[in-house]
Amino acid sequence: IPGDVDCLLFDSVELRGLKLSAVAKVAALIENQAPDILIAHRYKPFFIALLLRIKMFIPLILGVIHEYGFLRRRSRSILSRLWPDNVSLIAVSETICKEISSEFPHLSGRVHVVPHSMDEVHFIDSMTARQRLGIPRESYCFGVIGRLVWKKNHELLLRAFAELEEEPVLALVGDGPLKVDLEELALELGIDHRVIFCGHQENAKTLIRAFDSFVLPSGEEESFGVVLLEAMAASVPILSSDAAGPKSVISDSAITFRCDNKHDLVDKLKRMQSLTEQEIEDFASR
Repeated sequence: IPGDVDCLLFDSVELRGLKLSAVAKVAALIENQAPDILIAHRYKPFFIALLLRIKMFIPLILGVIHEYGFLRRRSRSILSRLWPDNVSLIAVSETICKEISSEFPHLSGRVHVVPHSMDEVHFIDSMTARQRLGIPRESYCFGVIGRLVWKKNHELLLRAFAELEEEPVLALVGDGPLKVDLEELALELGIDHRVIFCGHQENAKTLIRAFDSFVLPSGEEESFGVVLLEAMAASVPILSSDAAGPKSVISDSAITFRCDNKHDLVDKLKRMQSLTEQEIEDFASR
């Protein structure tokens, strides 16, 4: 990307309360050429952007909302009623837009949807990707890419996977605070020999063709799921929860299971294993 990039590396103390030291640093950086449009991702940068208006005139401020609950704190809700007319919000999915418009009707005309996108990806071939991830060449493989955090619902997937009578493998690509807990759960369920914890992988999306099926078990907290775009681009069949965020991405191009329902997930995992080549091609074309 041409141009300069400044990483300010604020610590947690600078981003508490009114964040005045952060505001001062950003103001000093841009005061010689105030921007025509200031785009702030997530709430803390958005709050800083609002305070910058005190120091300089900014024609348009856009706050980008990536998750649900952007304004659920009472203080944020109250402040939203004081925003000037040149402040608007960008939601990364239709479901986030509907949530904001429903819970905060006074903002309904200020929330716009610009869905996530993805860059072109040069996918690694299946066998090479499997070798890199340590997936057995001949095994049917369900794959997941994402941080090992509670909202991704990996526990539900492990419990459902444990009920499969066949001998597929499950590859979890990613790292996170729940890794040890999930490893212990796999051991407890007696499936640790069939669950591969691949850890963090650079450019993990390029490895997605290592999987026979891609699974997104996330619950209702999932607002989008960029990895679904990547799986579709790789023509890998998808099994996803029917949570509103993921459902808005996949439409009819995947098989879905009822969110948080282990028994339905078991049935749909079996369904994925039984897909014919023609069915896989049909999903890819959708």
